[in-house]
Amino acid sequence: MTAVAIKCFIYSPSVLLGICGQHIALILCCCFNISGRRQPYRTTYWIRISKVTAKSILSQHRRPLFMPANMNRPHHARKTRSCSPEKTARTRQQIARAALEEFSAQGFARASISNISKRAGVAKGTVYNYFPTKELLFEAVLKEFIATVRTELESSPRRNGETVKAYLLRVMLPAVRKIDDASTGRARIAHLVMTEGSRFPVIAQAYLREIHQPLQQAMTQLIQEAASAGELKAEQLLCFPCLLLAPNWFGMVYNEVLNPAAPVSTGDLFEAGIGAFFR
Repeated sequence: MTAVAIKCFIYSPSVLLGICGQHIALILCCCFNISGRRQPYRTTYWIRISKVTAKSILSQHRRPLFMPANMNRPHHARKTRSCSPEKTARTRQQIARAALEEFSAQGFARASISNISKRAGVAKGTVYNYFPTKELLFEAVLKEFIATVRTELESSPRRNGETVKAYLLRVMLPAVRKIDDASTGRARIAHLVMTEGSRFPVIAQAYLREIHQPLQQAMTQLIQEAASAGELKAEQLLCFPCLLLAPNWFGMVYNEVLNPAAPVSTGDLFEAGIGAFFR
């Protein structure tokens, strides 16, 4: 005879054939009704059966002798509610804006997901569900920024017969003037890249890929169109199209780093550049 200690912690009565190492035992499982509610009961049973009896049971039954009433029922996966695309987009935007505030206040290295979740008013796990890493979160901030700029530009396409200079003054200049508006966060993003880009190349690369290159490509196209129409004063702009956006960078560096106490208007610098390059 073989004695085996069996610990039971179950909800349904059943009789099972258990195998524990070299030992075989008939396991008796039971539950008790306490105060009208089904409650689990933890105890230890000592059950003795012969190996011959156990082998006989094994040869006749490949499954438990008695199954709980609910074991034969098909298992249904728990249904989870999925968020609507609109709510998902709002949550992403909410987290991205909170991340911009945190990055601006603490820098990239010291910014924490915990603080970002508090600023966004969501759980910390929610932030990780949308953005598994801080680098991806920073990239989302940049995409949120460039999406706003792109919307501003695409909502006001170039009109028939409008010169490139007139278009830049009508559409680009108002967008550039918003750089000095602290509520937009545009200068803060650039400042963050300038101050921490050398330590964290990933954020500098993300800024180059998501913001600078798309904007520079759009400006290069306009410069080429202006050259074809004879609207350029200085042909050097064709060789160095980055000169058109250079006043913006100078304004941000001057205002954020060199002399924050006496800032200059980035919009005025950009407007002066337009006047110098275009007829």
